[in-house]
Formats: sequence, C-alpha cells, structure tokens
Amino acid sequence: MPPHYIRRQTLKNAERYIIPELKEHEDKVLNSKSKALALEKKLWEQLFDLLLPQLDQLQNLASALSQLDVCKTLQSARKALIIAVLFSVIILVFEFRGPSPSRRTGDG
Repeated sequence: MPPHYIRRQTLKNAERYIIPELKEHEDKVLNSKSKALALEKKLWEQLFDLLLPQLDQLQNLASALSQLDVCKTLQSARKALIIAVLFSVIILVFEFRGPSPSRRTGDG
C-alpha cells in the first residue's frame, strides 16, 4: 500500500482508502453545498421581504386566477358534454332511423 493512502473505512472483506487530494476535493464539495444552501436561504429571505408588502394583492390575484381556471375548466367540460350528447343523439337517430335496403327500395 502506498504511504500516502489513508485508511478511511473497513468494509466487509475490504478496506477503503483515501488520498490527501481526494480529501481536499471532498471538503470543497461539501463546503460548496453548504455555501449554496446558505445563498439559497438568503435569496429566499430577500424575495420574501420584497413580496411581503404586496401580499394582499398577490393573494387576491391568486384567488382571481383560481376562479378563472375553474370557469375555463367548466367551459371545456361543458363543450365536451355537448359534443358527447350530440354524438349520442346522432347515434340514436341512426340506430332508430338508419338507412335500410327496404326503405331505399320501398319494398317495405
């Protein structure tokens, strides 16, 4: 085993080693994750502070948009229902009065 390898962990039937360069890289990665989380938290707090004065307006807007969404959904459902009903009526008409050879020839 090279002298610069450091024993890190004993596994079942194996051992895990690390080298100083790998340890430095691991520390950078872990440190960058914590820095990124800290920056994300800071940005969220700034955004919240920016939006807080307009909170009532934003809630009213969200309510209006949700009502608009419900109306649009109901309109789409209504159109689909009308199409389904018309299609059913057309099918019933053809089943009841559909063209038959006897009607065309008048043979009764």
